[in-house]
Amino acid sequence: MMTDPSQLEWLSLVEVSGPFLAAPVLENAFPQGLEPVVTSTRRRIRAAYEEWRDAVDQDDPLLPRLHAEWIHLILAELLEFDGDSLVAWKSDGLLASVEDGVDGSSSLAPTWVVRSPSSIDSKLLVFAVPPGSELGTIGQGAGAAELYERVTAFCRASTVRVGLLTNGEQWMVINAPLGLISGQASWYARYWFQEPVTLRAFQALLNVRRCFGPAERTLDALLEESTKH
Repeated sequence: MMTDPSQLEWLSLVEVSGPFLAAPVLENAFPQGLEPVVTSTRRRIRAAYEEWRDAVDQDDPLLPRLHAEWIHLILAELLEFDGDSLVAWKSDGLLASVEDGVDGSSSLAPTWVVRSPSSIDSKLLVFAVPPGSELGTIGQGAGAAELYERVTAFCRASTVRVGLLTNGEQWMVINAPLGLISGQASWYARYWFQEPVTLRAFQALLNVRRCFGPAERTLDALLEESTKH
């Protein structure tokens, strides 16, 4: 049975560039549609977003701390990564040599690495940059794709297919397969509350179960299957 087309409406509400997830793959992965976000979690996220947004608009001296807390809230409460699966990059020796190999003149590096406590394999690299940073998308002029391209290169050098790049407002999921064209999709936090289905899709694709569940149902697997379409 085909999925109700309205269940894939979120695809038209995010910015996609290059290869990402194919509709037939999503239909198979979510035959009953996307699960709702728990009400208490949604309210907590909205309140935290409004506090973060006010701090950005008012150039609050506490903004650096609030910025870090806002991003960590999404990772810990919405996506449900705990202290064992969400590791600070500076404590991850396996990736320490990758930074210089990708861009020795830059301080760009993941803020966090998502990995199973029982495995050395990283599942997701999270790059948090300052509020207002232009993440860039392909085709917007010279230099526009700089951050996106550097994160893509870092993911490939570390053989981690999926990267998450965010400035707090824009949340860019990067598909960086080895030997194939990369792609990306961007969610915007302000639309999570105007179009709740986009928040549900973000959670469904990146939550802890999507990283550590059955191999054939991980985001990596869905992206790989999508290359056939």
